[in-house]
Amino acid sequence: MGRDDTLQKIRAALRLESSEGEERTDLREDVGDVYLDTDQFDQALLYFRKIRDSGRWRLLDNRGRARIWYKMARAHDGRGELEAALRLSRQAEKSIAGDEEDPRLLGKVYSLAARVSRKLGDHRAALAYSLRALFLLRFSPENEEIAAVQLTAGSTFLRQGDFREAVRYFQDALSTYRRIDDPQGKAKAQNNLGVAYKNLCQWNNATTALRHALRIDKEYGNYSGVALRSLNIGIIHYHRGEWHAATEKIEKSLHMSRAVGDALGISRSSLALARLARHQRRWDEAKEYAGEALRLSSEQGNRREAAAAHEEMGAWYFDRGQYETARSFYRKALSFAMTISDRNDHIVEVTRRLSELESEAGSPGEGEKLARESLRMAIAMRDKRLVGLAFRALALACRKGGDFKKASRYAGRSVRLLDAIGIPFELARSLVEKASISVVLDDIGSARSDLTRAEGLFPRFFADRYSCRVLIEFARLKIRADRVEDALVLLHKAERFLEKGRITEEEGEIEKLRRRVEARFVECSRGSSNRFLLLGEARPGLTRSLDGLLGPLAADGGFLFAKSGSEWKILDRRNLDASEAIAVLADADRVWKREGGARPAIFLSGGRADGLRSRMIVPGDGEESPGVYVERILSSDKPLFTRRDLNFLVGVSALLAPAAGPPAAPKSGQAPPPGGTCRFGGVVTASPRMLDILDMLRKLSGSHVTILIQGETGTGKGLLAYEISRGYPGPFVTINCADITETILESELFGHVKSAFTGAHSSKKGLFEVADGGTVFIDEIDKTSRKFQEKLLRVVDRQEFKPVGSVHVKKVDCRIVCASNRDLGERVREGRFLADLFYRLKVISIHLPPLRERREDIPLLAEHFLQRFLDRLGKSDIELSDDVIELLSRYDWPGNVRDLENEIERAVALASPGEIIGVDSFSDEVTSSRRELPAIPVAGEKPLADVVAEVEGEMIRDALERCGGNKSMAARLLGLTRKGLRNKIRRYRIET
Repeated sequence: MGRDDTLQKIRAALRLESSEGEERTDLREDVGDVYLDTDQFDQALLYFRKIRDSGRWRLLDNRGRARIWYKMARAHDGRGELEAALRLSRQAEKSIAGDEEDPRLLGKVYSLAARVSRKLGDHRAALAYSLRALFLLRFSPENEEIAAVQLTAGSTFLRQGDFREAVRYFQDALSTYRRIDDPQGKAKAQNNLGVAYKNLCQWNNATTALRHALRIDKEYGNYSGVALRSLNIGIIHYHRGEWHAATEKIEKSLHMSRAVGDALGISRSSLALARLARHQRRWDEAKEYAGEALRLSSEQGNRREAAAAHEEMGAWYFDRGQYETARSFYRKALSFAMTISDRNDHIVEVTRRLSELESEAGSPGEGEKLARESLRMAIAMRDKRLVGLAFRALALACRKGGDFKKASRYAGRSVRLLDAIGIPFELARSLVEKASISVVLDDIGSARSDLTRAEGLFPRFFADRYSCRVLIEFARLKIRADRVEDALVLLHKAERFLEKGRITEEEGEIEKLRRRVEARFVECSRGSSNRFLLLGEARPGLTRSLDGLLGPLAADGGFLFAKSGSEWKILDRRNLDASEAIAVLADADRVWKREGGARPAIFLSGGRADGLRSRMIVPGDGEESPGVYVERILSSDKPLFTRRDLNFLVGVSALLAPAAGPPAAPKSGQAPPPGGTCRFGGVVTASPRMLDILDMLRKLSGSHVTILIQGETGTGKGLLAYEISRGYPGPFVTINCADITETILESELFGHVKSAFTGAHSSKKGLFEVADGGTVFIDEIDKTSRKFQEKLLRVVDRQEFKPVGSVHVKKVDCRIVCASNRDLGERVREGRFLADLFYRLKVISIHLPPLRERREDIPLLAEHFLQRFLDRLGKSDIELSDDVIELLSRYDWPGNVRDLENEIERAVALASPGEIIGVDSFSDEVTSSRRELPAIPVAGEKPLADVVAEVEGEMIRDALERCGGNKSMAARLLGLTRKGLRNKIRRYRIET
């Protein structure tokens, strides 16, 4: 409606309020139109009902009545009363069906009926009405209505899984809206295009289209549109594994939908948030969101949303192990989905979920049947995401049914598909499924590779259960390789997830594997392979006392014990309180009662707060024979107890007798090993510059001084910061300023109070408060803004801060370590870094030299990384050849230590057991440094100046090639100025 028409109708409405008689009746439709066009649906419906209930209604012809019914249907649609809207549309259709003189009105009626049918989930009716409307309106000037019908048809094809046909109709609608220059229409078309591209897994196209729509809606103040676009962008973030951004967008959508009273938007946003919360084990929150969506979909009679809500509730119960309740919800979801159409994405999804449920509940045959049905429908819809998920469900069913070869094949297909379309969370789950099958098939290399990849993906989602699953599968690998000490560490990490209180599914499996590990320890310690059972082979210097045992085992404490009746008695102890000793025995006694008898064991306990401890306990043979317990606080030079340590403890425990006297004093710290090299925690070096840095850091151990570490990327700034923190009590927390926005950075470091910003549903402690009494490491501090730097200066100066949204100051006592891979002094001179903060941070300034400036460390680091990756990959008897050491020492390592680590990992992964790694195992960038210089002739063959020129020219050509023609970089590499390099290039006529 044009501006002049609207003004005219408003004037008519004003006249109506003061008029009497028949004139009042004549103007009611115009007033209703004004309210309808301005989205005041209640008032519009009031006036249209007055017309229907007036005496003039009998005087209207069929076309007039159809027009009023159509307008009433529009008002009901606007109010979300879909059944009433559809009923009135059908009344209008009956009034003028077959009226060849007014196809435009009938086309509009069909268009409205199509929209309402689609919202109700009746896709067959929606498509039929859409095609009829397009046929009737094709030659009319009703471009806006034609575009609306094209959108409806596209949405119907979208819901039926025909995404490419949906894209075609949405593009037609966008063209129509552009032709009539309708911005909000263009926004709708762009939004629907984005959704179609999303289902085709074309993430970039989808994001671009949705952002166009969002920009238009913001410009015109269309809050319902902004909410819907935000939701769809959030769902794309979810699929791409960007869950923090997804939560932010979807919460914004939910907030706006509630503000405008959009029940459909509330339902959809709630479902998306329920899915995110469920994956992260926030059970109450997930169920609350899913329940709200279920209630709203029932009230609105929306079958599609009802199917989605029942599916999500079923998934909630399935993840909690309540299979019967989950099955009931899945079947209700399937019945709703089947009423929409015989082919849609909900049918595929629910069928796959039912397959997974049946496989886990002990019916793999039924699970396989359902998985194949889901796969068939997904392939027919050409939905790659659903195909990849269906293959995983089929792999699970085959694995549970014992057909591991088929299961491996299907899992591999799932991994390849999900990897190709870029859905990292589902990819990681498929990798774990494939790895668990590979373990059974003894394909250890594939299992390790898949688990390593999954291990790198899951932490970004805060998906504790799946990270726990990866640790369990890794533990299986270690047990099969008879590396039970490593398996024990992995199981302990998995148990730490259980301690968070949100995971119960894997508890029994972890306990079962732990028993296997402990049984293996006992088997070795009591078997003939334990040479320490022969007392003549006990270690020299062993005495009949606890003191004589702690030294050889490098233990930090322990005690002797015996059982007198039903009570434990401590015979002797070192570096442990009596209460601690009794608590250890109480825990051990519970385990021994469960296992049916006392036996030797190795176990882990503790965490970062009290130190991770490796523990061994060997019970006595009777009341006269004492048992022994020892523990070791783990560090870089004190690793886990091994089976050999337990064998030794079992072998000599019979010799022990209680010793008199006070507990022994704790040992002092050990000096660095001789030979000029040093291991400062995880730092391996023989470089004089690095040794000077580490010597300075030892002197600073325990001090509160602020430290600034600068150096190129990959030089080990983060590792050094962690090692610094170990000399200072309290927790160590870290944050990378390059990874997050300024607002989130402030919230992470300073915390926030409830309602400080959108999505802040509760207060949160910042890292400074968490690290009170410890160390905060702020990496890439040069990436922060001036505003943030000013806030950080207050923390550094006064050790105080304000949480975001709070007016109260909090005090902390923590050491601050900052790092940057850029020269902060230079950035201060450029005005890009706050000078006051720079000078406050550089109380102690450390510049880590790049690896090319400490080449003496390259062989040491290469051997160190070689051993690390041999242990990690379960390989042995692999060495680096002399040619490799020479090659690595010659290369300049632009990525520094991290670059070297990656190259060694690549070489070890490609090597076979017993192989000597050669230069061909390394990348082209490294091997290019083998380029030979020209042979130098003996004296007399050529003038010295000519020889120098040849060598110098070849070195310059090599430097330019390695630097990609960048003269500045080549000059630095050669130790020349840029001007000097240009002169030599001209002198030797080198092409660049």
